[in-house]
Parts: sequence; structure tokens; C-alpha cells
Amino acid sequence: MAIPAQTAGLFRTRGVLPIADGSGLFITSEGSGRLLRYTFATGETVQVGGTFIGATGIAYAPDGMLLVVDNRA
Repeated sequence: MAIPAQTAGLFRTRGVLPIADGSGLFITSEGSGRLLRYTFATGETVQVGGTFIGATGIAYAPDGMLLVVDNRA
């Protein structure tokens, strides 16, 4: 599986995390400040949530909430 550069604004990928239910991947795009969701079944890549300032890291909190690290001061 490969997601071409610039798909849904993908630029300078930094983090990739499997979606908890196995349906796809979350991807952070540092260059465009986006959190993207890639869905395996459809091949669709869409932006999730708002815009970040240099989105870099991504992880799940102990309660299952999705955490995104960006460059905000």
C-alpha cells in the first residue's frame, strides 16, 4: 500500500498509526499541518479535524482518545 505525495494535502509525512478497528491508518502531515485518515476498503484519504501547526506525532491515550503532537507554543 502506498499513498502518493500530495494526496489530500499529504506533504512531509511524520506519523502513521493504525485505526483502532483495523479499517485504515491515521497519518500526520507536517508540511500541510493535517491529520489524515486512509481507509483500506475504499482507498479514500480525507482530512480529519482542523489544521495543525506542523503535525508530527500521533498516538492513542490510555482512554483511547487520539493524540496529535504539533509545533504550537
